[in-house]
Amino acid sequence: MKTYLILYDISNNKSRNLVVKQLKRSGFYRIQKSVFMGATTQTYLQDLKELFDSLLQKEDAQFDTYLILPLNELNLKQMEIFNLKIDLTLITARKIVIFV
Repeated sequence: MKTYLILYDISNNKSRNLVVKQLKRSGFYRIQKSVFMGATTQTYLQDLKELFDSLLQKEDAQFDTYLILPLNELNLKQMEIFNLKIDLTLITARKIVIFV
């Protein structure tokens, strides 16, 4: 799993809400209105890119954009975030789930 910063500018409310729900459902945390951070696998990241690409194909999305930035350990240590109500270790910690 790798940590990513995802930023977007989506004008259509329905499309934007779909992206927000998908990011939250996948364990990403909202840093600002259109900025999320979270750790995910390459497979899920590809699914997310496909969602963004499909939304950008819509007629009303000609000015919409998204940016996915991979973060490494050095980036995370040097990052300065002010007035964030979320512990960064929750975002960057590797999540292990065991089903019994």
